[in-house]
Amino acid sequence: MVKATSAQDSAMQQNIEVLMTLSEAGLTGIERLSTLNLSLAKTLFDDGVENSRTFADMKDINDMTNMTTVFNSKATEQFMDYFRGVQQINADLQERVFAIMNQQMAAFGGGAVTPNPMLEIFTKLAEQAADMTAANLKTISQGIDAGTEASEPAATAVSKAKKTA
Repeated sequence: MVKATSAQDSAMQQNIEVLMTLSEAGLTGIERLSTLNLSLAKTLFDDGVENSRTFADMKDINDMTNMTTVFNSKATEQFMDYFRGVQQINADLQERVFAIMNQQMAAFGGGAVTPNPMLEIFTKLAEQAADMTAANLKTISQGIDAGTEASEPAATAVSKAKKTA
């Protein structure tokens, strides 16, 4: 049986510490993601209950159509916030792993670990898509608001005409 030297013991101890640190980083990321998932689920459930009550109280089909559009845009905004949160968790975890690996490489006298350039490009594209979607939702929301304001006088005139007829 070969006896381990103190240098081997030290290297094994260092590797165990690095693995424990990486495991802690991974578990922290999972915990943050779980919290984000539960928050979204709770928000969607609460909004669903509120939306059901709103629909139950409506008498006019036009009101239902308008409210459906508002509900859909709100849900889309919530999902975009969720995906931004997932991106942030991913970026934070990636940063932490690279810091740990750079520290480990420095301890062994190696060079620094660099992030995957394709991952950076994908992250930037995802952020741009999220920003464009948010801008589109804002434009749609403004259009809905403008359409609602423009249709109110016409609806009042139609209502008056029905009463006089």
